[in-house]
Amino acid sequence: MPSIDSRARVWERIGVERGVVERLDVASSPVLAQGSVKFGRLTALTGVHGAGKSYLLSAVAEGLPGWQTKTNLPIETTGHEAEFSGDYALALRTGSPADLVNFSRPIHWRHRRDYDASLQPLVATRLTPFTALSDLSYFSQNWMPTRPSEPLEVADLKRSQVDALQAITGHTYESVAYGHFEENDQYFPYFRVMRSSHETEVWTMSASEFWVHYVIWHLRSADENEVVLIDEPETFLAQPGHRGFVDEIARLALETGCQVILATHSEVMIRRLPAEVVRQVSGTASGAVISEVAHTEALLRTLGRARAPLSLLVFVEDDMARKIVHFFLGCYAPDRAAQVDVIDSGGKDEVVRGVNIAGRSRQLRTVGVLDGDQRDRYADEKLLFLPGVMAPELLLLEVLRCRDHDAAAGLGATTPDLHIAIDAARFVPHQRVFEVMSEVLVSSTPDDLVRVALSMWLEDGSTAAAARRLVEQMLTLVAHDH
Repeated sequence: MPSIDSRARVWERIGVERGVVERLDVASSPVLAQGSVKFGRLTALTGVHGAGKSYLLSAVAEGLPGWQTKTNLPIETTGHEAEFSGDYALALRTGSPADLVNFSRPIHWRHRRDYDASLQPLVATRLTPFTALSDLSYFSQNWMPTRPSEPLEVADLKRSQVDALQAITGHTYESVAYGHFEENDQYFPYFRVMRSSHETEVWTMSASEFWVHYVIWHLRSADENEVVLIDEPETFLAQPGHRGFVDEIARLALETGCQVILATHSEVMIRRLPAEVVRQVSGTASGAVISEVAHTEALLRTLGRARAPLSLLVFVEDDMARKIVHFFLGCYAPDRAAQVDVIDSGGKDEVVRGVNIAGRSRQLRTVGVLDGDQRDRYADEKLLFLPGVMAPELLLLEVLRCRDHDAAAGLGATTPDLHIAIDAARFVPHQRVFEVMSEVLVSSTPDDLVRVALSMWLEDGSTAAAARRLVEQMLTLVAHDH
């Protein structure tokens, strides 16, 4: 399975990368309220059942070339009532500034053909459990009996990719191979897995295993001109696989360059996603309203979900260490932060004592994190250490001193005033450094100073690597299914 470090890097990038579709404008719609929705390289839609998430996916699909444009809409007897309708515009990153493409639906098929041709090579691929099982049914009943053929371009996946699939499906794979069937511009994904020395193909897989490989195959086949729309990727899948699935979806979006827009109810997936990529879809009297999200935990509470269960106690020396550990968790594992309680123990001896006592718990995992200057004094596997070799306050003070211009800008202060504040802190106990500095810099609180210093500290590659490693060591103690 990919390391916590590599997954953290994916989520760091995914929140700032752009995609083909930058924005959808809704002028009129039977379901969506008037307004605009912004999208990035990966965007996740969530909300209660019936809020309008699937219709929003359909709106994006209708504005781009592609065959999967009407799935998941209600099936009516007339064939007309199920048609997608409304007036919309897509802002596409195909020019500078983005091109604005207006479209109205329904549309005659000839006009739709011309519209699609004008936007090539852009394409929308809509993935839903319905389309996946329909494809499988059509292929097995109509294609294979009349067009027997061998799969093309079959290749084994790398071991790291196989491990990622194992974490999603729960199966132990000896190997996984992907390819495809193709004839007369029709294609169907092919995958073959080996487990317990037994070969399994699409025809004998469970619905959940087939669905996972179906989605991953399409993502691996996508490119930078493709928008992949996934409706409820958690369908059929046991909860322990949700986190690994959304991790792999994000990784492949970055690797292939495609854009992913997904709709999900999965609490595990929502907690895994950075807040900046999540959009809440809410039903109102004027239609479905789409809002950006500030905090995923607050969103989950509005959706009636319970808080993540506490899984790990981390004992630290003082309040500064507590702030640092929380900062690291927020940077490298925000989805796990709610599962970790960081406790200010009041000293290094108290950390050791707390770990020894709480370590007897049968329900919670326990670890101690000491300041870096204690590294050579302890050799207990239950004790970890902050980066550096001195008290963290002194390390952060040195960061402010060495990068005074950047620090002053981040604090909204002048460089001379910052120098005065640093001088004022020279002869006080290290625990009071930022308190004294804030008294000089009236507009900056101690927390402001710590935040700016920590942000700049992590810009150093070796420090960032050590911080990531610390988070990884802590979280290996937490069961993966929490």
